[in-house]
Amino acid sequence: MLKLLFAALAAAMMASSPAVAGEAAKLKGKNAYFSDGGIAEYHNDGSYRYGRWIGTYKITGNRVCVKFKRGGSRCDTILPGNRLRNAQGMIFTFTLR
Repeated sequence: MLKLLFAALAAAMMASSPAVAGEAAKLKGKNAYFSDGGIAEYHNDGSYRYGRWIGTYKITGNRVCVKFKRGGSRCDTILPGNRLRNAQGMIFTFTLR
């Protein structure tokens, strides 16, 4: 019963933060300019480009997952304040245009 209570509490906490849940949606159709000079392009048709890296992306909640044409994939978490956290836990800031 205690497990159920904690599961319900966790679900309620996640549902009560809509600003975080949809953070990645703001990327669609935009370019993300990172502080290191890199530019990630998130096109309206789902195509993605970061320099030589080309692929497609999918947004789910606060995550954006990219599947590369040459193989491989990755998922990043978009945080409030235009910050991206990669799978290694590194955080990068960006501006959108």
